[in-house]
Amino acid sequence: MYRKSTTLGTALSEFSDGIKSLFTNGWRLFHKISENFYLLAKSESTNTVKYTIVYVFNFRFVHPHWHTKADMLFYKYPDPSKIPTVAERLQYYRNKKSMLQKDVAKAVGINRSTYISYENPAHDQYPLHILEKIADLYDVNVTALLDDYNSFLYSGQAEQIKGLRTATGLTQHKFGALFGVSSRTVRGWENDKIMISKRVWERIYKQEMAAL
Repeated sequence: MYRKSTTLGTALSEFSDGIKSLFTNGWRLFHKISENFYLLAKSESTNTVKYTIVYVFNFRFVHPHWHTKADMLFYKYPDPSKIPTVAERLQYYRNKKSMLQKDVAKAVGINRSTYISYENPAHDQYPLHILEKIADLYDVNVTALLDDYNSFLYSGQAEQIKGLRTATGLTQHKFGALFGVSSRTVRGWENDKIMISKRVWERIYKQEMAAL
């Protein structure tokens, strides 16, 4: 006879009732080989014992809607460097990792609602230290998550704005007047005291400067 052992249902209590119900016909756990690998035994008669091996698969159920949305994103952007917003880049790499928003939020130490806002295309500015944690989680360089505007901020707005202004020979007052802001605001940009908004950045770097 084989040694006394607990029932498989007890040993696999962390699994669903549906899985446990498959092993109710006299099978008992003989040996746990690994985390998901089990050897079962069943007494057929006084001198006969049957053995079988069971491997239990664990996987996350993915809702069809979620899967379809992810596939559409991958199809739309075969090259993630062409994705225009940080929000969509976050979605792209999160789906690549098959992670839920709540899992990412927990991993990087922020509220789920905060992370959800990050995947909203209306979100402009992102805290760099959080993006770096997310990039580590997704196994990519943080620059892979940045759009043009946030790449500009990441590279240091102060030197870039001052360099552009001095290259055009404009004072802070004239530079600000050209783009509808005060000289105090320009000074704040160049001292990293004020972060340039995406709206003004687009005026300077994507519209007005193209015509200068």
